[in-house]
Amino acid sequence: MSFESELLQLIKLTGASAELTELTVATIVAINPISIRLQSNSKLVIPGDLVTVPRRLRHGDYALSVGDKVMTIKLQGGQSFYVLDAI
Repeated sequence: MSFESELLQLIKLTGASAELTELTVATIVAINPISIRLQSNSKLVIPGDLVTVPRRLRHGDYALSVGDKVMTIKLQGGQSFYVLDAI
């Protein structure tokens, strides 16, 4: 599944009125289950049940590791985050 189709699927799952509200940088603090720490709030750790990571970043040569920086999209209300890519 391509990146674009994964993103569209995520938007559909969150509802037709979901708005992409903010791009934000985060750091991977745990892998299994995944957790991220937002650059804008270093005290807040987002648990895996609120984070969606595309398959291409979970397995293989491009798999994420603890300490990696990622670009995320914070969806409406800040209750869900989608990892776009490693940076």
